[in-house]
Amino acid sequence: VIDTTGEADVRLGLVASKTLFPYHTHLNMAHTFIGTPPKQERSDRQDYSLTVEYETTRPGLIVMGRLFGLASKASHEHASGNADSSEKWFAAATGASYQLRESVVVDGSVAIGLSHHAPDSSFNLRVSYHYN
Repeated sequence: VIDTTGEADVRLGLVASKTLFPYHTHLNMAHTFIGTPPKQERSDRQDYSLTVEYETTRPGLIVMGRLFGLASKASHEHASGNADSSEKWFAAATGASYQLRESVVVDGSVAIGLSHHAPDSSFNLRVSYHYN
């Protein structure tokens, strides 16, 4: 959780997927109810992403592109005494997933921010082990 407060957060999400082989598309939308400690003001946030995956001719290799972002009503105070009424940002990522063995998958991605409040860049690497 990005905006952890020590209180419980609740996230409700919707995932819609469509496959037109060799392409897979996924639309994800979620609303997170941020737990608010007493005498603090935190606002909920909405996350969204659109991902397109392509199954290459090499078995086990999938490449992807993703547009994603978030929107929330932020309560950040500036030195001027003014508060932002909202925070919105947008980013793009590209990456790949490769199945090394039947139960081992390696994923990696690189993302860049496309708007003012977005993180400048990020790099993710993950190894997943699936067991029965």
